[in-house]
Amino acid sequence: MKFVVVMVVIAVAAARPGNPYEKFDSLDVDEVISNSKLTTALLNCMVGEGKCTPEGTDLKNLAPGAVQNKCADCTPEQKTKAAKFMRAARKDYTELFNKIVKIHDPNNEHTAELEEFLSQN
Repeated sequence: MKFVVVMVVIAVAAARPGNPYEKFDSLDVDEVISNSKLTTALLNCMVGEGKCTPEGTDLKNLAPGAVQNKCADCTPEQKTKAAKFMRAARKDYTELFNKIVKIHDPNNEHTAELEEFLSQN
């Protein structure tokens, strides 16, 4: 159950009202980032270094939106949650966070947008 909660974090980064991921809007991001085992499993899934649940696979596919376009399709609440998770990942799981960014922005074309997103949400 808690692993599913972790998977939800990135889903909110690309969720739009009316899509299947809006069910994750009630996610407690603080609960997720306080559980290092769950966070590590999610991040490992996202970089292809760990097993993914079906939810994890969906979230892995949604990550580009957060990295490349400041979560443009997200609601304000989803942006806040996604940015909070991403800031925690960058701080506490720097290597995995950097791998995710490198996967979705290999030429560093979106670095400024990502930094702006993380600082404003």
